[in-house]
Amino acid sequence: MKWKKKFLSLAAACLFCIPSVFAQGFLEENQLSLGGIEIGASKGYVHTIYGEPDSMKTNYTDTPYGTTRIDHIENYGNSVSIDYFGIVGRYPITDSSRVFSIKVTANNGWATEQGVTVGMDESKVREIYGNRFSKFVDEDGITCYDYSANHSPMGYAFGIKNHKVVFILMSAGE
Repeated sequence: MKWKKKFLSLAAACLFCIPSVFAQGFLEENQLSLGGIEIGASKGYVHTIYGEPDSMKTNYTDTPYGTTRIDHIENYGNSVSIDYFGIVGRYPITDSSRVFSIKVTANNGWATEQGVTVGMDESKVREIYGNRFSKFVDEDGITCYDYSANHSPMGYAFGIKNHKVVFILMSAGE
């Protein structure tokens, strides 16, 4: 009888620990913030925080679905780029357009929700976010660590060169 109780207690403890082991290393969507801005924040909100951008450009891309995607990119200085997403004829770019991605390329005060900045050591990124990431090399030869949100295409990509963060990309994914 004693063994049965011990076995059931141990089995229950293991059962409750399994989800936390598998979840470790994935981000929750509410952890995704860069410079205090979250994916999906409105263009109007960003402007109330950071003011009008220094420059902007709009790109149009035909999709395989018969629509035309709008990428409206606003730049703050030469180190912050914010992309708002739209669809021609359905979702024009307005003050209520939503942030699709943010890219930061300099240590300018912009940080992730957990405090990672450009210039930080690669080991600190791993300490904060763990080792559960996809790794690839981009077209510029920069090693990228891609951390995804749990069950979501959203996440961060950290560009690493000489063991330092050279860019942070927060994106809704594609």
